[in-house]
Amino acid sequence: MFDKAKQFGLVLLDNGQLIDTHSGQSVPTGQALYIPVSGKELEAFRTLTLEDMSKNIKRNTEYASRDTGGLTNEQGAQEYAVIGSQNNDEKIPAGKISRPHNFQLRRLMLGCGATVAKHSREEHEVLFVHRGSLTITTDKGAFTLGTGDLFTCPIGLSRSFINESNEPVDIIIVRGGDNPSAAIFD
Repeated sequence: MFDKAKQFGLVLLDNGQLIDTHSGQSVPTGQALYIPVSGKELEAFRTLTLEDMSKNIKRNTEYASRDTGGLTNEQGAQEYAVIGSQNNDEKIPAGKISRPHNFQLRRLMLGCGATVAKHSREEHEVLFVHRGSLTITTDKGAFTLGTGDLFTCPIGLSRSFINESNEPVDIIIVRGGDNPSAAIFD
């Protein structure tokens, strides 16, 4: 592949920069070219089987109440671990995909009228509304996210969630770190 790229004037530098010599770009002085992996080093890469890859799939049918924790409450919210190790601070079990990723991926489902009380977090958090609509209330005001909307929530922002619609809301949450702190409820 690298030999074919050179035929078209493409050169990859060790720092990841791609140079197109056919368009007049030149390799900067002092920049090393990337040396492709080959031989025994290349052979050491593992080829994944379909069975290996299936260990990285969490099917919708696999969610069960025993997997909940975190923001799960009696007001109709259920938070499920998908990616991440067991987190005792959040009282949530390990996700099916539990090796370190430097983030946690969760699924938060709120039934009609369900709420999550005002809370903040010490980690970065991103919310993606997979289905439904979610109203988020902060000290600055309230806003509603709909299907496909994404919200990057600042660290320390106090917020509450409510599903004011007649349909369940399904949210994908990504939190920074392999072991995030529990939500801090006001």
